[in-house]
Amino acid sequence: MQTKTLTIMFVDLAGYTQKTSTSTRQNFVNMFTSYKSIVQSVFPAYQGNIVKEIGDAYLAVFESPTNAVLCGVDIQKRLAERNKDIPLRDRIHVKAAITMGEVHVTENDVYGNPVNLASRIEKITPAGKVYFTESVCTSMNKNEVPINFVGNFAFKGILHKVKIYTVLGKYEKIMSSVKRHKKKVVNFVKKLIALIGILALVLILAGIVFILVYYPDLISLKFIY
Repeated sequence: MQTKTLTIMFVDLAGYTQKTSTSTRQNFVNMFTSYKSIVQSVFPAYQGNIVKEIGDAYLAVFESPTNAVLCGVDIQKRLAERNKDIPLRDRIHVKAAITMGEVHVTENDVYGNPVNLASRIEKITPAGKVYFTESVCTSMNKNEVPINFVGNFAFKGILHKVKIYTVLGKYEKIMSSVKRHKKKVVNFVKKLIALIGILALVLILAGIVFILVYYPDLISLKFIY
């Protein structure tokens, strides 16, 4: 048994139980075959190795965390492309969860905390998303993949909360850009209001000083009357 630092990925078919109970046998076979074909064809393109299939899920390992995240993104893109022109009931959605760390490697399996954590993160990952840990985020090339912080999550058996990140899709990138722009506008308006207030105060003080210097009689008359 070897010990290696690897990137671990779980890919799971979302809504598997529902699909088996609401689809005809032939429809389900077609969907499942399509799902397996797409997933199995994408892994090698990113130097990912499938360790094993667990029901409708895949456990795979990568040397590169960047390749692992790109692989997850590519799987989601290909499935989205497949889903465009078919009925809603026949569409396929998957969840991808990625971790990184030291694992024990045998001929046909991997063991260790990163594997257990990836399995738990997959459970909270929404359909159509790729979630990954801070270790993956820190090690990957973020110039190739736009990312966003999701939040801190507590998992059974893990002492500390785990920081989870995701990949920004087109819509999320647009909304993120809008939020940044909105924040800049709000900050600009606040600074402008503050500046106007300061200028108004300066003008008032300047006016008072001007009257005191050039028209002191006006002040005297005011007090007399």
